[in-house]
Amino acid sequence: MARVDQDILNGRLLLLVVAMLGACLIVMIIWAARSSGIGDGMRYMLSDRWGVVTLVDLLAGLVLVGFWIAWLEPVWWRRVCWWLGLLCLGNLTSVVFVAFRLWRYGSVSRALFTRDPAESDS
Repeated sequence: MARVDQDILNGRLLLLVVAMLGACLIVMIIWAARSSGIGDGMRYMLSDRWGVVTLVDLLAGLVLVGFWIAWLEPVWWRRVCWWLGLLCLGNLTSVVFVAFRLWRYGSVSRALFTRDPAESDS
């Protein structure tokens, strides 16, 4: 029983950390958007090799998270929505997904590794 309680406590702590990361990402996105458009930022990143490496690293991580989400999520249209979120908002979508799962399941192990039962796609 103590292990379950510890997992729930860790889930609450992780939810707090994920919420803070989400808030930080939102603040940073607003801060960057106020100074220049996304096109300017992409041109700047692509003009340097380390910028390209950073973008490829981000893409690799987002693809990995996308497959993890697809494995957990049984409904095809919700998978598509999460993938579109990853493509448009990057890791902000990852933060929202993990926060949603922690809120729903409460414990870290259940939130991160429990596949949802298949639901009707209608």
